[in-house]
Amino acid sequence: MAEKIPDKVRINLELPGKLRERIEHVKELSEAESVSEVLRWSLAVYEYLWTEKEIGSEVIIRKKNGKETELQLLPMVLQK
Repeated sequence: MAEKIPDKVRINLELPGKLRERIEHVKELSEAESVSEVLRWSLAVYEYLWTEKEIGSEVIIRKKNGKETELQLLPMVLQK
């Protein structure tokens, strides 16, 4: 029988203070309700971008001046 995956799992993270500040900054910018929400959204975006990269898509950033650059995803060593 397949193992049931719980709907929610509590994870305790020990983060450097600067990283916590960055997460709080993103929380404010995005108007997220919680740090957990920031982490969930961040993971969803990161997973989506990597999925697109895997199928050969290019993720392009277009600046206000029209200049375009390809988004480089971290970690760089995993890129093909």
